[in-house]
Amino acid sequence: MTKFAVAIVAAAVGSAEARRTKAPTPYPTRYPTDLPEGFAGNSNTLKSFGLSAHHFGTLGECKGDCDYDRHCATGLKCFRRNTPGTITGCEGVSKLDHDYCYDPKKSEAYLAFVAKITAADEQKCKVINANDFSSLNTMVASGWTSTGVTHHHHAGPDANKRVGAGCSNGNSNWWGWKSGSGVGKMEIQAPMDSYAEIDVGNCWNAGTVRVYAAGTEILAAKVGEGSEKAYFSVKKGDLISVRDEGAHSIMRINSLKFYSCMADATAHVARTATEQCEAIEANDFSSIQKMLQVGWEPIGIHDHHHAEYGNLPSDGARCNTGDNWWGVARVSAPLVAMEIDSPVSSTATIDFGGCWTNAGSAAVKVYVDGKEVGSAAVGVGSKVVSFAVKKGERISVRDEGANSVMRLNSLTFASCQVDSCTPEFCSTWNCDMWCKCFEESTLTAVYESYNCFDDGMDTCECK
Repeated sequence: MTKFAVAIVAAAVGSAEARRTKAPTPYPTRYPTDLPEGFAGNSNTLKSFGLSAHHFGTLGECKGDCDYDRHCATGLKCFRRNTPGTITGCEGVSKLDHDYCYDPKKSEAYLAFVAKITAADEQKCKVINANDFSSLNTMVASGWTSTGVTHHHHAGPDANKRVGAGCSNGNSNWWGWKSGSGVGKMEIQAPMDSYAEIDVGNCWNAGTVRVYAAGTEILAAKVGEGSEKAYFSVKKGDLISVRDEGAHSIMRINSLKFYSCMADATAHVARTATEQCEAIEANDFSSIQKMLQVGWEPIGIHDHHHAEYGNLPSDGARCNTGDNWWGVARVSAPLVAMEIDSPVSSTATIDFGGCWTNAGSAAVKVYVDGKEVGSAAVGVGSKVVSFAVKKGERISVRDEGANSVMRLNSLTFASCQVDSCTPEFCSTWNCDMWCKCFEESTLTAVYESYNCFDDGMDTCECK
């Protein structure tokens, strides 16, 4: 190799090193991107690697910025917040508009939740969730009890073609009834505190099959409704009762699930007020499960954003923005609503509407503990109202009148917002924030305790 060739190679190597990208790029590059120092692994203190940090790879505990749970390492979740504040399990204060990965199993709520669960409760929950309807003995072993049921899935007289054709799904469901005018019941106790989902139906040409949780009706399946779902919360020991009410109705149980013993139980436990605020204000309507996780409770709703019916173009074109939720009752019900309990005493702001404009449509209304606070007229898909609410009061969005369709766009609480002008957030301030927030009366030592130091300038001018 000549000296000239050596010089060319050396120059090429040098230029390649110079062209290594120092930050993620929006397009593929020929040369690799360096990982920032300290990016790999977990941390006990909050560390930010920029708003595009997740382009380097999955983030460890207490590291950001993340946008979704998938940006975090296995077992971690993305803690999303709009203002500086604390992050579960991490030391320090988050940066403005930065989100960080955290371990949900370190939250106070999770630890309290786990402390109440026994191994026996968890095992019983998993057995119920298996929904093994292959024999009556198997159902009894999992906790189901039968009261007054004279004919059922596993009894010989009911294997006739007429009943079987209307009710059976092999061993994937159970069906039965009490002969005559009496009421038959299939009942089971909740094995632990949890959100639950039940799927039942009525597979006969008369009567109504009803479901009760702790004595409150949560679902009614009428003639021709072989699969109706209800989502609800239960406490350990609450009785869930499926009943064949009315002459000749036949109960059909398709499934019962308790979310607390599913693989990702941490997503379904109660949160502290701050955590609950953050979770609700994320306004993640991407699945009914995620809505249930933060406390939304559908009542009397049959067709909705995440149900198969809701994917019909005629509904999607009227209701969908991609970031909202909408739903409706296909049949009349005493109450059709999407409800949630306020985690704080505050001024709440809700963006809601009605996305059905056919003749006979009615308004969609919002109530707080039964008092109306807002109404969206027919065809108004986005109505914003603010109202006072106390911690624990129930906020209810209701589908009132024939054919209205609820549309939920967002819900926020004023007291969930942190005052970012307090000195503890000074390290996140830009020049404009310093001009707005700095107070001469605050001791210099206070600012310095948060790593903010005097720049020697007495005027506040931002270029």
